[in-house]
Amino acid sequence: MQQRRIIKFLTFLIFAFLIVPTCYGQYSISGHIETEQKNKTVYLSLLKYDEQTLITENQILFSTQTDSTGYFEFKGQLLSEKDKLYRIHSNFDDTKGLQLVSNSEKNNYHNFIFSNTDTVYFSKSENHWFSQSQNTNNANKEWNTLKQFEEKLVQGYSEVKNKEAQQQAINDFSEKTKAYSNKNISHPLVKLLAFSDIKRNNFDLKNDFEKNPDFYNNILNSLKNYYSETSYYLQFQDEISKFQTLLFNKNIRSTKNSITF
Repeated sequence: MQQRRIIKFLTFLIFAFLIVPTCYGQYSISGHIETEQKNKTVYLSLLKYDEQTLITENQILFSTQTDSTGYFEFKGQLLSEKDKLYRIHSNFDDTKGLQLVSNSEKNNYHNFIFSNTDTVYFSKSENHWFSQSQNTNNANKEWNTLKQFEEKLVQGYSEVKNKEAQQQAINDFSEKTKAYSNKNISHPLVKLLAFSDIKRNNFDLKNDFEKNPDFYNNILNSLKNYYSETSYYLQFQDEISKFQTLLFNKNIRSTKNSITF
């Protein structure tokens, strides 16, 4: 009887060990770099929402090297179950340190949304590394549609030279992006990235918050619900709290001025 219990217990442990990896999921990030240089280092980084064009060593999670065909791969179970913003990149010239290059002639990085249960593959492309990808993440697909919408807006402003007209173009971009976000975006991180694009265009966020705090508070609430007390929520909360404080103080002064004795 005792021996039979031991056998059952060992069988249970083996079964549990076999199914645990599938419970937590396993990600896969792979692709090819078209370059004559062998053993090229490829980096995977985790980004804050406003670091799309910033690169530092602190962002880097892992690195790997390409094989003789230019193939690279990251896989495992160590990424977040939540959708996060990542970057894949490789330096064109390692002697210059970490660098991001993106223009009509060449590209060496790609930012994307990903989770621990997703896969992404980057097809080989000469001088435009990581420009062609297949990503299973739904939030990343939603982000791509936002970027396509914004690109069309920017094209319409490209020839504006007058400063006053340029400011109007910035305001127009911001208002239309906000409207698009409210209507078409469901994922909190993509909403946050829409805000980041508005912020990057030197839009008057303080003044806009006073007129329309609901847009910012809705982002904050959706971040809190999905990410809880993680960095995306806390960073945005810190930024918005400054506007909330200014608005509160302004309302207090206005109330005091309106009181008559």
